[in-house]
Amino acid sequence: MCTAGPWSGEVAGMASVDLPLAPRTMEMLFTDVPPSPHREIPMTMHAASGLRIRSWKDRILLAMGAPKEGEAREAWLGRVAGHLGTLFPALDGIGLHRAWSGDFDASPDNTALIGEHPTRRFLYAAGFTGAGLCQAPAAGEELRDLLIVK
Repeated sequence: MCTAGPWSGEVAGMASVDLPLAPRTMEMLFTDVPPSPHREIPMTMHAASGLRIRSWKDRILLAMGAPKEGEAREAWLGRVAGHLGTLFPALDGIGLHRAWSGDFDASPDNTALIGEHPTRRFLYAAGFTGAGLCQAPAAGEELRDLLIVK
């Protein structure tokens, strides 16, 4: 069973299974404390831009990938801020600060891969692009069903 996050493609390769996955760097950002209190915002992703947002204590935690190759950090932050202000007008112009960054597993179309190799017993759940925690209950049920069916 392969559920190795950003290393899933490499781990599957060790078992001679080709999963089209690659690590992708994602930088998480905190906003300044918003000027007015906000309700709890659940993990939400805007599919077209890739902007992810959720409440984090008194701030907002968000992500939208990382600077593209050759893109200046300030230009990337401007792109993130632009999407944030468009999608959430109450946050337009709010300060953004580095929270942490790391690698996430990603499939070519940014959708999770859950299944079983067609010719042998090799189960996998990967490619969640950082949303694995949100999808973990459903992915776990799917893997359980695949495991106990045979």
